[in-house]
Amino acid sequence: MNIKGIGIALHGPSIEGDLDIFESRLNFYRETGVEYVELPSHGIDIILNGQFNRFRLEEVVKALHKYRFKYSIHPTNDLNLCDVKGLDCSENFSCATWSLHT
Repeated sequence: MNIKGIGIALHGPSIEGDLDIFESRLNFYRETGVEYVELPSHGIDIILNGQFNRFRLEEVVKALHKYRFKYSIHPTNDLNLCDVKGLDCSENFSCATWSLHT
């Protein structure tokens, strides 16, 4: 097995949507040498009513630019971002792709 780095998952309920707490956790992880961080979508409030909250997503991405981590996102287990009627996921996935590449 080839291990590429050490990562940690942010605990969503401990953040409760507070960007100051979010950044303080990221600062701590930077000091400890962690390379990968799993972001809890429910803890940073980037999803609202089953859709990406673009305003909040922009705030989170702006905060993430201060760090050199590699990220993954952990949505809540029951989340489904597809439009069930038309099964059109393109807008939500485009939003996520834009955010991750910004």
